[in-house]
Amino acid sequence: MKQLGPYQILERIGSGGMATVYRAEMMTNDGVKKSVALKILHPHLAEEESFVRMFLKECELAVDLRHENIISPFDFGEIGGRYYMAMEYYRGLNMRMILDTLEKQNLNLSLSSGIYILSEVLLGLRYAHRFTDREGRVREVIHRDVSPQNILVTTDGDVRLIDFGIAKIMGETGFTDVGTIKGKLQYMSPEQAGGKDIDRRTDLYALSVVAHEVFTGEMLFPARQPTRVLRQIQLGDFRFSEEFYVLPSRLQRTMRRSLGRNPNKRHEDAKSFRSDLLTVARRDLSEYVPQKTRKELGMLIRSLIEPVEAGDEEIRLPTALVESNVSEGHGVESSVSTDRDPFWPRIFVYGCVALVGLALLFEIFGVDIRPEQAEPTSNARVVGKVNPAPQRMRDRRVVPAEKPARKKVILP
Repeated sequence: MKQLGPYQILERIGSGGMATVYRAEMMTNDGVKKSVALKILHPHLAEEESFVRMFLKECELAVDLRHENIISPFDFGEIGGRYYMAMEYYRGLNMRMILDTLEKQNLNLSLSSGIYILSEVLLGLRYAHRFTDREGRVREVIHRDVSPQNILVTTDGDVRLIDFGIAKIMGETGFTDVGTIKGKLQYMSPEQAGGKDIDRRTDLYALSVVAHEVFTGEMLFPARQPTRVLRQIQLGDFRFSEEFYVLPSRLQRTMRRSLGRNPNKRHEDAKSFRSDLLTVARRDLSEYVPQKTRKELGMLIRSLIEPVEAGDEEIRLPTALVESNVSEGHGVESSVSTDRDPFWPRIFVYGCVALVGLALLFEIFGVDIRPEQAEPTSNARVVGKVNPAPQRMRDRRVVPAEKPARKKVILP
């Protein structure tokens, strides 16, 4: 299939449980070619009336979600028996690809970049959670699938939440049954994993699980077996990584709050969650300028995206002269087992990098005791599927002195 109505299909971007996404081009009324992301319902699902109705319902909802931190469709319908949704195309990488690609090179994001990305996602969630439709009715739109795969960072440093495909409009039954578990298991809230009623705080819980991975480089629920993951989530049975305990104490408290089993003990809304993150940025980071972070983040994505597109195994990041510095960690709470050593020394290395005429600050951070990581996991969105845990999540119980030291580069 090379053409679908006005859309010329160029390449396949990815596929999920309900549809395949392609990069395509269309001709505007001004005669200018425009790149679009074209989402086409799987052929076997297009034959099922219930799925077609679900797909069209998703389109009708998403087309009205207009926010700079959300990617929404501008066209949808049916052509030749194929149901489609057309969206703006943005060049960038999703957070799953970013985290996996950086990990292969022993790299990680800085606190400032992580806070910036999460705070932008929260702006999009706040809009969706308080969405007002064309009739003036307030409708709480829950994403239900907040995960690294659904957070896009563009080459301009913009952050956008994608795929409200399994979103539920509160107050309507529709085709998203309360008892149906959807989304990626590792990022589900306890109430969602149990098939119970959910509200906006489910999205905040999921984003906190994402935050743990962004700030520490480790998944909070790495188990492979779906039943074990579900049990851990519902019981609140998880252990923070060593890296968590060297985060600023305010950030630890913020994440703990939104990871509570009881929704009533979490942040009330996206605004309060974002406020806490920005308080961490103001009080615990020596210099946090969102626009500067955005620019540096865009530079980082551009430096990552070309080798990813070319299929290179290594990221050709610019090199710089470095110098090491040792920094103190924070204390450990009693819930951590004695074989974990949060006081293990961490090394900071700073370097200035010239890239596209601008200086990109690299901060070399930490002695890492993790094993080599496996290949990045699949981005396919399959209902109820557990994404395989990266290899680095295994055998955490190792005495640090017996492991070779490894530097972790903190990018903007």
